[in-house]
Amino acid sequence: MKKKRDLNQEKKILRPHLQPLESAGIRVRIERGDFKSGFCLIKEEYVIFLNRNLQIEDQIKLIDSFKEENQIKERLVQVKQEVTT
Repeated sequence: MKKKRDLNQEKKILRPHLQPLESAGIRVRIERGDFKSGFCLIKEEYVIFLNRNLQIEDQIKLIDSFKEENQIKERLVQVKQEVTT
């Protein structure tokens, strides 16, 4: 029998990984379904969708990769501002 996962416990584990993204204004949604996790722009708002069916370790790896992408995006915005001033 498959062990039921506790969503509150998962959120507690993920919280330190999600905090930097959320403080940067990126919404994170943890959803159950038949989709791959992803990072997208919806109506000028960055949103990360995590598939709740993934193992917690895989969710953390994805979050960390999104943080790296966000750092690159921030750096590109900074460079663009430096060039225009």
